[in-house]
Amino acid sequence: MVKWEKIAGWYSGFLTQIYPEPRCKGHIRGTKEVIKKFIVPRKSEIRSVLDVGCGCGDAERFFKSLDIIWVGVTLGAYDLSICRKKGLRVFEWDMHFVDFPDDSVDLVYARHVAEHSPMPLFALLEWHRLSKKYLLLVVPRPPHFCRDGQGRHHPNHPSAGITREGWLYLCEEAGWELIDEDFIPTQIEERLFFRKKGTSYS
Repeated sequence: MVKWEKIAGWYSGFLTQIYPEPRCKGHIRGTKEVIKKFIVPRKSEIRSVLDVGCGCGDAERFFKSLDIIWVGVTLGAYDLSICRKKGLRVFEWDMHFVDFPDDSVDLVYARHVAEHSPMPLFALLEWHRLSKKYLLLVVPRPPHFCRDGQGRHHPNHPSAGITREGWLYLCEEAGWELIDEDFIPTQIEERLFFRKKGTSYS
């Protein structure tokens, strides 16, 4: 028998670790690079995007420049307040439980959010439910984000130790097929672009 109350207790503790994501030139540069690489060539197929873990909403303007309708999901009062001051359409929802219908958007954009999930397969399944077509997944490459600058365990990143091969396995399990990637050996992140296919979990 599944003890949901125990799982809920652990997860409630995990949610207390949420922290704000202030603007960062590196994040903005990375966002521009992946949109140019993966989205611009497919802009005729992508008319809407769900930005999961959208932070302060910095990606919105890049999608808007391509006439792609953007909506964001975030947790944390700081990020939410910044998004709303900008007038962005953003919801305070958990990445694993997004209150939108099936096939709501053409693309789920998840940049540096999946590593924060304590249950990444569940997140990938939820994003599969929400997307009609594509997933753009950007995750850190181990050991980055596993340890801080002093070599201590880095909190808030329970899935940061998953390798590229691990993410590919989880994505395939959740019904995603890798169709493109941007692999640069010196990068500290994996940039993976998937097409939606069937899943045995539906």
